[in-house]
Amino acid sequence: MVRKIAVRKVLRIARELRFVSVVVIASFILAALGFALYLVYVPSLVVLMEGFVWLIEGISFFSLMVVLKIATSRAVFYGSRYEIFRSESFAAILVSIVATVIVCLNIAHSIGMLINGTYRPSLIGASTYLLGSAILSYIMSSKCRAVLESRKVFILTAKTMESKLRLDALFELGAGVAIIVSNVFNTPIIENGIAIAMGVYVLWGVATIARDSFLNLIGIGPKEHIERTRRNVIAVIKSITRFRIRKLLIETFGSFAEIELWLEAPPNLTLRQAYRYAVSIAREVVLRVPEAIRALVVIVPQTSSVGTTHRGYYRRLSKRARRIDSDVKTRQTQHRNSDSVKS
Repeated sequence: MVRKIAVRKVLRIARELRFVSVVVIASFILAALGFALYLVYVPSLVVLMEGFVWLIEGISFFSLMVVLKIATSRAVFYGSRYEIFRSESFAAILVSIVATVIVCLNIAHSIGMLINGTYRPSLIGASTYLLGSAILSYIMSSKCRAVLESRKVFILTAKTMESKLRLDALFELGAGVAIIVSNVFNTPIIENGIAIAMGVYVLWGVATIARDSFLNLIGIGPKEHIERTRRNVIAVIKSITRFRIRKLLIETFGSFAEIELWLEAPPNLTLRQAYRYAVSIAREVVLRVPEAIRALVVIVPQTSSVGTTHRGYYRRLSKRARRIDSDVKTRQTQHRNSDSVKS
């Protein structure tokens, strides 16, 4: 039953994120347009950096699309382990490494041109590419955020890219304005500075994606992801049972997580009752926690209750033994006194 819920959850997420294929195509088209403008029309490092920004967006969303395709395949539904979801993180790490090398080379080239004084303002028409990119980034970010919030869908890559698209829109707007200002005042240093700033921004975004992807790949996950999952699990447990949580372990599989939950229950539960409770709680966790793809619930006797019961039992037993021993000694004394009187 729990596995069927997990399968339905994956299928629902795949349906809600069908727009990802459109984002992938649009990102690759805009990246190709940026590279073409740089090679043919506008040899501007700002335009080149923007092309790499869209390339990173496209590859990141493409990895998400591949993962969703794998997740909805029969191989996953009929026996494969959920570790296959970690391929999402592995693809993101490869993209981050390649992007870091390329962007570092471009930043070094831009700094060299700034020092040598060989940088010239880009044609003002290049600003239309950047301003148009800002509008599209804002539209994509709004669409992604609307789906994640209104449909209560959580995918780590989609959430990360939604935040990055919002920042992309801001930087692209600033870069477009910088090209216009550089042409109006004939000061290429403004555009050059923006190109370097965009390169640093891309490196920051790539480093963030690489860090989160590496943590997901080894199973411990980013701190904010783990804490959000932990809060959701605790809220579900408090709403369905009064059992106390002894231990809560979370292992990430890309955007999803496996929950291992140890609960303390009254010691008078039978084995059959404990099993039914464990199955019911695991079902609710997978059903109501967006990140949960699998749940293992272990029910153990309450430590405090068992300890208190045993201490009270042995205390009462000890008192009874002392009372019996005292009664025996009293009777023996009475017998001795009666024998001495008779004699």
